Amino acid sequence: MKAERLQKQVDLYLKGREGSTMKSYESSYKALCVLCRATEVSVFGLGEVERCQLWSMAREMNFSAAKVRGISAVLALVNEVMGITEVVSGREKTMKKGLLKECNLLAKPKRKREVGLWQDVESLIKEAERTGGFKEWRTAVMATVCFFGCKRFGDVHRIRVEDVVMAEDIITVYMRQSKTDELNEGVSFKMEAAGKKFSIREFLQRYLRRFGLRGKDGLFPASLTKGSKGIAVSYATMYNSLEALKKTLGLDPGLTWHSFRIGSATRGTKLGVRRSVLKGAGLWKSSCVDLYCREDEAGVVLSRELLNDV
Repeated sequence: MKAERLQKQVDLYLKGREGSTMKSYESSYKALCVLCRATEVSVFGLGEVERCQLWSMAREMNFSAAKVRGISAVLALVNEVMGITEVVSGREKTMKKGLLKECNLLAKPKRKREVGLWQDVESLIKEAERTGGFKEWRTAVMATVCFFGCKRFGDVHRIRVEDVVMAEDIITVYMRQSKTDELNEGVSFKMEAAGKKFSIREFLQRYLRRFGLRGKDGLFPASLTKGSKGIAVSYATMYNSLEALKKTLGLDPGLTWHSFRIGSATRGTKLGVRRSVLKGAGLWKSSCVDLYCREDEAGVVLSRELLNDV
């Protein structure tokens, strides 16, 4: 096949893949290359025997379970690109299962994510208003959107100002990329503009006016002075911003960016919002929404409602 025609096929293939998904494979591909060099095999010549050697070497090198799963995904992607359909043997499955078990035993137990509350969002908003700093405002606005929109950091951090339409009663936000948008077609979500005690619309408008953000500028730009305002802030930067504010404000150490999404679903559950509504608001496509709607006193809630119905 001519190089030009092959390049066109590659370009078309990459367009069919979500950009963020391809980027997430980079570290796993590097780890696979490390294993291939250690076992002296080619990444494009990995039969069943060679893959079993890789898993054995991964054990010797104390790879984490996450890294092992990432390498598996890359192997599948390599086969997909090469047009190979290969069935994994029972021996390889058993080896991989044993490797993952060993990885999980060695791994430190993850701390459970804290549920983000409105009080946490309110603390961030007050601190932004007190200091007037861009970083504090950016953190408070992102927490507000994640909590009231029931969204992940990855869903909202690339939003542009022009993607946010603020009407009198409803705010519509267009997301160019999101985890559940597999075809990368773009999807919108809506929020109520204002409640009795807090107005999302007014808070967003004050933020935009204060820092001169408009049009194609990012809603959460990496910087106001260096480069284009259209460059989205990174997770690492926002992680550090939240960590610093947690210490300053005395917020729970377990609070993460995902906590606001969990808190939104959990509080909605306690307020009696239907599970189908929560699933639609958070754009969940599976029953994993149940993991986010935490109910510590399920028995008490159920018996209370049954008693009230007697």
